[in-house]
Amino acid sequence: MIEKVKWDKNWGDTWEVTCDDCGECEEIEGDFDDCINFLKEKKWRTTKDDGDWVHYCPDCQNKKE
Repeated sequence: MIEKVKWDKNWGDTWEVTCDDCGECEEIEGDFDDCINFLKEKKWRTTKDDGDWVHYCPDCQNKKE
């Protein structure tokens, strides 16, 4: 799950990314594109399941393969 947890027009927003399997959580500062780039760089898996986006940290996606 990706959730905006802080809005700040001067310093940028803060996003919280949570693994939908284990609950591991990361905070990313910046805009939504920064958040998506972080997920790609850290090798998180993002897929759509029944119309909802789900996110898996690298450890959990390796368990599912």
